[in-house]
Order: sequence, then structure tokens, then C-alpha cells
Amino acid sequence: MAQGKTIEAAIEQLEWDESEIVLIGSSRLAERSTIFMGTTANKMLRALPVPMVVVPRYHLSRNSTHSIQL
Repeated sequence: MAQGKTIEAAIEQLEWDESEIVLIGSSRLAERSTIFMGTTANKMLRALPVPMVVVPRYHLSRNSTHSIQL
């Protein structure tokens, strides 16, 4: 966890290992089966020294028996 006046400043405070990744969920504004990154995620993507993986908001695994109702 880090703090900073900006997202970039907070990211710079962290020590990153080259084997790490950042996992983030897509924006609540994303339509089903699409990825939409909000302002914060876009800033993170540009500042991160490691890869970032964006998971669609309504992602279900292939073996999932759960359903999502909106």
C-alpha cells in the first residue's frame, strides 16, 4: 500500500519486483464482455513499471455455474 498526492507518486513509493504484475478489474462503466479502463487505471498503466492485467467486470470462469443478474 502506498500514498501520494498523485497516482504516479504513490506508485513510485512502492518497491517492485520484475516478476510482479498488477491485477485490476475493469471500470463499472464497462459493458458486459468488454474492458473499459477508467481514469485511475489509465494513469496506473502509464506509470507502472510492471505489467497490468485488466479483468472484465463481469468475467466468469469457463467452469463457473454461477450466473449474473443485473
